[in-house]
Amino acid sequence: METPIFEILAIVVGTAVVTTALTSVVLLTIGRRMLESFLHHRLEPAVEALLPRIRSEVEAGVTTAAESALPAFRQGIGDSVRDAGDGLLPRLREQVKQGILDGVRESVSTEGLSRAGEELARRGASAVEAGLGLLFGLRPKPEDPTDS
Repeated sequence: METPIFEILAIVVGTAVVTTALTSVVLLTIGRRMLESFLHHRLEPAVEALLPRIRSEVEAGVTTAAESALPAFRQGIGDSVRDAGDGLLPRLREQVKQGILDGVRESVSTEGLSRAGEELARRGASAVEAGLGLLFGLRPKPEDPTDS
């Protein structure tokens, strides 16, 4: 009969160990939840109260940094634009000059002068014809839509 006492004792000790472990887990969980709730209710208002101050300080820091960096940035951009303009301006002048010279050469070419002379002669003859027609009482011709 000795075995049943050891079995009962082992069951009692095992039950005590399991009960102690479960109780510890339950108490730790409850304690953790209470601590979280307490800290949440205590810390959240404090953090919310600090938030506007933190935001304003960060905004002031960013504004100060931007204001101090802006003149150097503008100067750098201005220098870059001036340098690019200094490099492009002579080429632009040369291209404009070449374009004007090409236009003048083309307008003064033989073909251009020939066309201009023909047009001048045509218009002059047309004006003389209209004048003679008025002198002799002839009716003027209707305008030719192709003459423009």
